[in-house]
Amino acid sequence: MTDFTRTPPHAVKTQQVSINSVDVVNHAAFGIGNSGTPVPINTSYYVGAVQVTPTVGDQWLIQKINGEYRLLQRIPFNDPNQAAVIPTQGQHVVGSGQGPVELQGTQINANAPLAIQTVTTATRPTGVPAGTHVFDTTIGKPIWYSGSGATWVDGVGTSV
Repeated sequence: MTDFTRTPPHAVKTQQVSINSVDVVNHAAFGIGNSGTPVPINTSYYVGAVQVTPTVGDQWLIQKINGEYRLLQRIPFNDPNQAAVIPTQGQHVVGSGQGPVELQGTQINANAPLAIQTVTTATRPTGVPAGTHVFDTTIGKPIWYSGSGATWVDGVGTSV
């Protein structure tokens, strides 16, 4: 007689996947796990208290509950081990077309090009805090507000 174990249909199974397609209309996604086989994911369930639509390329832990996979926890893109990392207190994650943006304290991690406001010399903003950063298309370079009067400076501190 051979012993075997059987997983009940209500058993919970967790695995790591990389999202490779998303169907926003039908609240579905497909992820590729370690086996290389596409895994269908039902995205109509909330993750915590938020309705989440993953982005292609995101790394997620998914959980099989009652016969279907659901999103459990996003794995931060900047984790070199691509292991399950629980976000830290105060961290905010915002999805984008190219991947997530993570905000925590004074640090911003962007997984895509980060664009700043473009202005002309004539339309530079006024009444902004010192350190405000814009790109002046008239002079073709990024500039920062010095905090005094109408003084804007370039990257080496020269008034522009």
